[in-house]
Amino acid sequence: MKTCTALFYLAQLFGLLPNVIPRILGDLHLVRCLRTISEQYLPETQTLAVVWTQNHLLYHNNTSGITPASEFDGQDCRYMMDEAEKDPLRELIYMNTLVDLLFLELNRWTIVVFGNTSERNTVTYDVCSSYIILTTGVTVLQNQLQLLSNSSYWNPGGRFVVALLDSFYDPPLMAQWLLKEMWKHKITNSVVLVPNEEGERIPALNSYTWYPYQSNRQCIEVKNVTLLDTWVKKGNGYFLKKTHLFPQKISKKLHGCPLRTVTRETIFTVTEPYIVFLRRCNITKLMYKDGWEVKLLNIITKTMNMTLHYLDQIDDFWDLADSQGNYAGFTRELLNDSADVSLGLLIVREPLPVVVVPTRPHHWGQLSWYVPCGSRYPRWMSISRMFSGSVWVLLMMSVLLSVPVITFLARFSDDSHYKTKSNTFFSTWASILSVSVPAMPRTWPLRCFFISWICYSLAVGTVFQTYLTSFLIDPGIMPHPRNLEELARSDMKLGFAYKDEVFYQDRTDSQARQILAKKVECSASDTCYIWAKKYKNLSILTSDLLYKFQSSKNPSYDTSSNSLCQIEDGVVERGPIVMVLPKGSALLDRINDIIFHVVEAGVFGEWVKMTDHIQMVKEKAFFPVGLSDEYYKLSLEHLQSAFYLLLFGYCLSFVIFVTEHISNSALFS
Repeated sequence: MKTCTALFYLAQLFGLLPNVIPRILGDLHLVRCLRTISEQYLPETQTLAVVWTQNHLLYHNNTSGITPASEFDGQDCRYMMDEAEKDPLRELIYMNTLVDLLFLELNRWTIVVFGNTSERNTVTYDVCSSYIILTTGVTVLQNQLQLLSNSSYWNPGGRFVVALLDSFYDPPLMAQWLLKEMWKHKITNSVVLVPNEEGERIPALNSYTWYPYQSNRQCIEVKNVTLLDTWVKKGNGYFLKKTHLFPQKISKKLHGCPLRTVTRETIFTVTEPYIVFLRRCNITKLMYKDGWEVKLLNIITKTMNMTLHYLDQIDDFWDLADSQGNYAGFTRELLNDSADVSLGLLIVREPLPVVVVPTRPHHWGQLSWYVPCGSRYPRWMSISRMFSGSVWVLLMMSVLLSVPVITFLARFSDDSHYKTKSNTFFSTWASILSVSVPAMPRTWPLRCFFISWICYSLAVGTVFQTYLTSFLIDPGIMPHPRNLEELARSDMKLGFAYKDEVFYQDRTDSQARQILAKKVECSASDTCYIWAKKYKNLSILTSDLLYKFQSSKNPSYDTSSNSLCQIEDGVVERGPIVMVLPKGSALLDRINDIIFHVVEAGVFGEWVKMTDHIQMVKEKAFFPVGLSDEYYKLSLEHLQSAFYLLLFGYCLSFVIFVTEHISNSALFS
């Protein structure tokens, strides 16, 4: 029985050989064509990804340098077709032969083999620079690219070679369909190998590609494909024209093709939207008049000879994902091929989704602490603040100590006027106030000491009079927290958003615990900003651009008392402001080059400086005094401390007069 079964399978095998051998010979030329392309255009030093058709089990070849991209059970699995209408044994012989031939020819490359299965691979590989995709149709290629785009080594900017395993009655049409599917994933450097129709006198492999942005009629739609070269299946095979299969696809001038832009009105960067009605087309068009990024985008479109087209604003522009975990905001628009570029104060604070890529930064934003600036000292305190407390104490002590010294010298030298302490005190005090004394000392010892006292009084009086006017005009500012340590120790509440708590999650840091203990929830609204300026009991953590915008909306009516100040080490985070494009966009390199030249030339920085200057002028317009603070007209408001001191002197003299009068009356009675 076993002998009969073996003979049956052997007969079936020999019956299949006449059908399998021609197909194997055709695929031998396919493998040689792929090897020739790989040797000329795919670097051996970089990783090569090989992608197989759908519903095949991955064949684990022991060839050196091959890394499987999905898990194996340790056994050699062979490619098998699940399609019921195909002969399993015939497909087994065919696929095993193709696998052996391909791995044998590509054994010099480090290969990542990607089996088109739904299994997730937990191993992380380097980004591949080249791809060889074996497919049987458009639907299969669509599934292959979808699985590839979700892998960690996906690189749509690499070089792609797509080989169609089956012939088709219209090779250019099939190439157009395959290239259209590739373009959905922003793949530009691609070559499609399509066998010519069966029955042709000279069997060959036709290599097709297409050129985006070639005219205003063929911008992003794959309408016409180009036959680059033909692999002739004769002998060992050869390319007929020997043309370059990966030419430069994107030129510097893009023939007026539209640059679809999704954005939203944002502070300083995208401002002043307006609607333009086009009578010729009977449509309305959204435009933006001003803003840093609008100006930069205008330069980009003008340099690349493109037409700027703004999409309608979306409400969830800054959201990366919705409640169900799907892509949202500008990411959704880029992924759905509705937009080519996105901008609008996009600060990269965390990694972007893998389906998009940022441009080089054109500006940097920072998240900083802003504390209420110190209030002005009361003007009645201006004279008292001319010297520190210790200097005032030493001055009073010097007056008190000079009285007994002068009295002793007067009694020793027999000077009658300075023998009493009252006369000595009044003369000493008069010298301090730069007032003449009623009687000059008459003896040399007293004169020598008195001259030294007059010099000391002259020095004190000179310093006092020098700074008197300055302190009368500007009494000074009360100190505010200068660094984060002082801010954490202060009694002030700290306002910041919930998402910014991540910077102070270290429970072992005492400063972080103090900050979280005094935390007050503050969103991007103006409430916390106005509260901090008005009541000066709240410090806020906000971005520098948002602070400038809030300052322009809520101008200060005083030069310092209603403003906020930065602290020394208050910068919490710095993030680049970028534009965002779909991953693999053919426009990325050109846009990065233009941004580099604009930033390096200082043009973008000049726009920022001009905005800051305009904001400063707007704030100065609300000052109660003029733009110049060099000259002042002294008024009663500035001389408050002088009049308060005069009133205090009058009151003190009145009290002394009344006390003296009462004591004299009591003495005579």
